[in-house]
Amino acid sequence: MGFRALLMGVERKSDWYDGQPVDLGAPYGLVPRRDVYPLYTDDLDHAVRLWKDFRRFGLPHGGGSAGECEEYMALIRAFEDEYETVLSMVKERAAGGAGAH
Repeated sequence: MGFRALLMGVERKSDWYDGQPVDLGAPYGLVPRRDVYPLYTDDLDHAVRLWKDFRRFGLPHGGGSAGECEEYMALIRAFEDEYETVLSMVKERAAGGAGAH
């Protein structure tokens, strides 16, 4: 089952779980999980699948970034930037750095 199915209610845990805070970062901060569900649109689902395919298989046309449309490359760059930011935060927390809670 995909993440979208989880978000859209197929496997919602409970009212308590849906009320738990999720940190969306600036400028949103902590929001209840139930408020995140509507943000996961079909367009975002498609973008996540494209990024996952890129992570697994590389660029689809085999010509490097010049072989891809600019919109696709912008999407990949945005997701990769977020991925690198999260990895950095996780490493910092694991090392007991400033991001540790």
